[in-house]
Order: sequence, then C-alpha cells, then structure tokens
Amino acid sequence: MIIKKELILVKKDTELKFLCKMFLKKNKSGLSQVVEATLLIALTIGIIAGVWAVVNSFVADRLDKTGSCYKILGKTSLGPSYTCYNETGNYILVNVIVGEAELESLFLAIEIDGESQVYELNNDSRIIPNIRIYNSLEDEVRMPGPESAKTYIINAADRPTRVQLAPRAGGTTCDVSDYLDSIATCI
Repeated sequence: MIIKKELILVKKDTELKFLCKMFLKKNKSGLSQVVEATLLIALTIGIIAGVWAVVNSFVADRLDKTGSCYKILGKTSLGPSYTCYNETGNYILVNVIVGEAELESLFLAIEIDGESQVYELNNDSRIIPNIRIYNSLEDEVRMPGPESAKTYIINAADRPTRVQLAPRAGGTTCDVSDYLDSIATCI
C-alpha cells in the first residue's frame, strides 16, 4: 500500500515537472522589472480613478441634496408657549418660528390618534382648508418669512398627540426640524 502511494506521488511529480518544462520555458526576453513596476502602478492608478469616479458622483449627489438642509438646520421651530389645543373651540393653535433662512415651504403635520394631516405652507398666499392665521381677517395662509413667526389656527375635533415641522429648501424636503409631543390646553 505504501509503495503504491509513493509510485503515484512520483508519477504526479514527473508529470508536474514535464508540464512546467513545457509551459515555462526559460525565456530571457521577458519584461524588465522597470516595465513591470510601471504597469502595476498604471493599473493601480486606473483602478483608483474608476472607484473615485463612482464614489464621487454618489457622494456629490447626496451632498447637493443635504447641503441645503444643513444650511437651515435649527432655523425652524415650533413655539411651545403658543401651541395649544382649545377644547371648547375644537382647534389647535400652532406657533411656527422661522430664523434667518430662505425656505421654499414648510410642512406642518398634525397627528391625532395615529393619523396625520399634513399642511404645506409656502410664500404664496392661498386658502388651505381647516387652517388660517391667528388674529387675521384673511382666509389666505402663507408661511412666515425669514426671522419671523406666525400662529395658525387648525380645526381639530380631538387633541393632537403630536405636531411636527419639516422645512423644504433647495428642492429637498428636510427631516423634521421640531416637534411637540405634549400639547397643552389653551387658557
């Protein structure tokens, strides 16, 4: 049994030597080390350039979208002192504050019993059902300008469980900038 294994190993060894001689002839006309190093460097640079092109386009696209939101970060908020629910009038007062920011619009979400009603406020004065500006004789609504605030009256049969505010700038709707989970009763 041992002899058989040794014969197989010797046979495989001689076959391997034959194949090596056949395919790996000693040829002195191969590439020089300088040319090999240059090709490896060029190949590496090509791979890095390809990866950079893909990653750069992906990152640049994301930065364009989030850059406008980053500029207005913390510049829109809800005024908790002036946001409350009026049980007798079945409405909520929501105070929206805008700092030094150029916005396209604001999304105001009122959540009642797990369902949200979203209102889009922008610079155009327009009538939006169930919402109007507090202490205004006009029915048209628009968002506050830079460095100002407005309080809105929104019809609501029940007390809201959450009020959220999300700005839109540079063609991108940003994440929620502020929210209130406990809505006080208006006095």
